[in-house]
Amino acid sequence: MKRAVLISLFAFLLCSCAAELTRTVSGDGWLCIEDIRVGGHSVLGTKGTVDSDFAITIFDGSGAAVESFTAGNVPSKVALPVGEYVLSASSANIDSWTSAAGGVGEAAFRDEVEFTIEPEMYSYVKVVAPMVNYGVRFEVEDGLEQWFTAFSLTADGSGGRGLALTEGVTGWFDDEKLTFHLNATNTDGDSFNGSSYVFSPKKGHRYTFRYALSPEETQTGGADIEITIDDEFIDGDDEEVIVE
Repeated sequence: MKRAVLISLFAFLLCSCAAELTRTVSGDGWLCIEDIRVGGHSVLGTKGTVDSDFAITIFDGSGAAVESFTAGNVPSKVALPVGEYVLSASSANIDSWTSAAGGVGEAAFRDEVEFTIEPEMYSYVKVVAPMVNYGVRFEVEDGLEQWFTAFSLTADGSGGRGLALTEGVTGWFDDEKLTFHLNATNTDGDSFNGSSYVFSPKKGHRYTFRYALSPEETQTGGADIEITIDDEFIDGDDEEVIVE
């Protein structure tokens, strides 16, 4: 009887170890998104929470999407088989930012982070999502209303998208080159279309074109318009004179 009990216990232990071995070999790990930051500001309060403005897609080592969650539906923890992965986090407007705000667009963000899943382990990932586009707007120097009654800025991206902006309105682009010119109407009702200028912006910035009258008069007795560019984000203290 004792021998039968010992055999039964030994068999039970073998079964338990086999089950544990099987669970470990096939054992998944877990992805935990520890933090998401946009422009240096955290948009995740604590571990285990995911900002509702971001969607998540997880790709395996071959580039195939294995998990995808829409904005507002990203879980705090994702179980994954052992392996190498890439997490792609993008703002919910990543495919529609050009049509936002009546067509002038808005800022959009995306980041990709590589991570490894090990058996029975948590992999914590921090996401820093940079801006995928840039903004442009313009301001007019006080006093120009003495000569002009209206201004607008026409901006054309190298990809074919163009916008006509009024003062203070930001237009968003992701083109490598931007061609712009000033349109103005003087107090006599005459329209003025400025020459075209090509600008090479950087993603993640917002540029303000500032228009002022040049202190030097032209040979015809008029005054040239001076255009300067202020970069508000990364190089905010830089100013580049484009036209005098």
